[in-house]
Amino acid sequence: MFAAVAFAGLALIIWGYSRADFEPVYQPAAWGRSLAFGLVPIAVILFAAANMPTHIRAIVRHPMLAGLFLWAIAHLAANGDLRSLLLFGTLGVYALVATVSIVLRSNQSSQEKAPRWTMDAVAIVSGIVVTGLLVKFHGVLFGMPLM
Repeated sequence: MFAAVAFAGLALIIWGYSRADFEPVYQPAAWGRSLAFGLVPIAVILFAAANMPTHIRAIVRHPMLAGLFLWAIAHLAANGDLRSLLLFGTLGVYALVATVSIVLRSNQSSQEKAPRWTMDAVAIVSGIVVTGLLVKFHGVLFGMPLM
């Protein structure tokens, strides 16, 4: 049930973003798009590693939040409009606040599975594949073609 509600929420966010008018706030840097193409694959790999016993997760304690932050920064670097600033800025701030909150109340004695290199490989390969699919279908899925 939670997954269905989360998916519906994501669909509504995408729908609202696509319906909002384009109102420029700042001119993205010339390198912003290149930065986005560099950060998004890392963000997607972090998302993939978030729920697997990986060395990535052992190093980056909260890979999903780190990935969300990188994804938000990537989109803020490539887009300078109000709707992007509100959506990606809010999600980036959320990722930072959530990470700090978790770190401040974390229990270091939690039992985690030992990381396995094969799971790192799965996270990296699946992250690259998903990134490729996102690039290819970004226009269809989100109304903003990248190519």
